[in-house]
Amino acid sequence: MNSDDLFVDTSTGFVGIGTTTPQSPLHIQGSSPSILFGIDDANGYGGLNIFDDDNVLSASVQFGNGSIGVSTLQDDFFLGTRKAASDLVFLAGSGISERVRIIGDTGYLGIGTTSPATLLTVGSSTISSLPSGERYRSAFVSGSLEVDGGLYVDGALYDSSTSAGTNGYVLQTTGSGTQWVATSTLGISGGSSTFTSLTDTQNSFTANRVIFTNSGATALTDSANFVFDGTNLGIGSTTPNTRLTIEAAEDTALLALSDSTNASAASLYVGTSSPASRLTALRGSLYIDTLAGALYQNTDGSTAWSAFVQGTTTHSARITKASQSIPATTFTKITFDTIDYDVGGLADVSTNNRIDIQRSGKYIVTASARSASVLNNGDAFIVGVNVNGTGAFSGFDRQGYSSNRDMIVRGTDILDLEAGDYIEVSVYHEGTTASFTTMNLSVAEVAHSGSTGVDLFSDAGGDT
Repeated sequence: MNSDDLFVDTSTGFVGIGTTTPQSPLHIQGSSPSILFGIDDANGYGGLNIFDDDNVLSASVQFGNGSIGVSTLQDDFFLGTRKAASDLVFLAGSGISERVRIIGDTGYLGIGTTSPATLLTVGSSTISSLPSGERYRSAFVSGSLEVDGGLYVDGALYDSSTSAGTNGYVLQTTGSGTQWVATSTLGISGGSSTFTSLTDTQNSFTANRVIFTNSGATALTDSANFVFDGTNLGIGSTTPNTRLTIEAAEDTALLALSDSTNASAASLYVGTSSPASRLTALRGSLYIDTLAGALYQNTDGSTAWSAFVQGTTTHSARITKASQSIPATTFTKITFDTIDYDVGGLADVSTNNRIDIQRSGKYIVTASARSASVLNNGDAFIVGVNVNGTGAFSGFDRQGYSSNRDMIVRGTDILDLEAGDYIEVSVYHEGTTASFTTMNLSVAEVAHSGSTGVDLFSDAGGDT
């Protein structure tokens, strides 16, 4: 019987409902096609069973009534495979894109992997071997795991090497994984007992007070005698107004200095109008003047101080230029590009092509250049040295031969230079424009400026 409602294609045996061109053994076509399974038996079930080519039940999509006889499936909808070693796979997206797999033999659930190795495996990375029996109650996540709420672990917590650690161990990150470690390896002595024996009372401390342990090292405490406000530290002061404020009653020792070798001690007091002696420094003591940036040493065990003078290392440098084209009859600056040596950070060949003086003093300055057969008889050749853009001295010569020959001109002088001065070199000649070679500028410090000492304190009729 063929009609628009029911059609049998005798050539293929395909049956069409709502279509005259069925594309499968049963093809249902319509605006809202569906199949209805009605179960009349209270102990029955309805659905689809799929058999393989050996007529073995392989998969089912079914619903069981309340008295189906299998208690776990009563009033439940169930689907899945029915054959051994057969996995249940969920596809999503275009083509055959597997997203979720349940292993038939183990019940392992894999998301993003075709071979889950634990009860729940998320991601495709290979999991390390877990102890025997742990896979049946474990979850493995390849990547990040975000928990918005509480996390409950009923059992051991394993690190990257599948170790559950030892009682009292802490879990430490390695940058690429985790590991259980003993607290002693973290500089905490006593293991787990250290944490349980040291106690404190929450919200019982006073703001800005420094916390420390009590005399028995069993609890945390604080004191009004030890205050830090984030900038200033106070000992005996609750309102320190300097980096270190020490406060005590009149004629009470504020600071004691002791010599453990000779068992001698000296203390600093405030408040008395008749001190027993002046406060002096031991010979060899150092004093730093932070405003002037100077360092002084006591020379007599009393009030004489001498300044340390910078200059234990002599500043010197030499910069060179292999060759450069120099126009005739005009002074041209040499663009030095190579450092032969530099002691003191004087050479600049990357920005300004010059020597920058770092420390005031006297310096021997030498500059030289060599012509490359561009001068004729009588032609002048000058190597000029400029300090801060002004000429300081020069080397001068004239060609004395009728034909072009190489010629070297050098100039040397001793200059008084200040820190911040800079030295440059310019070349002048009356020949033809051509290359000049082997150009050098060198400086060597022969003496530096500085005081031989200064008296910081005086004793004009009173103690200092």
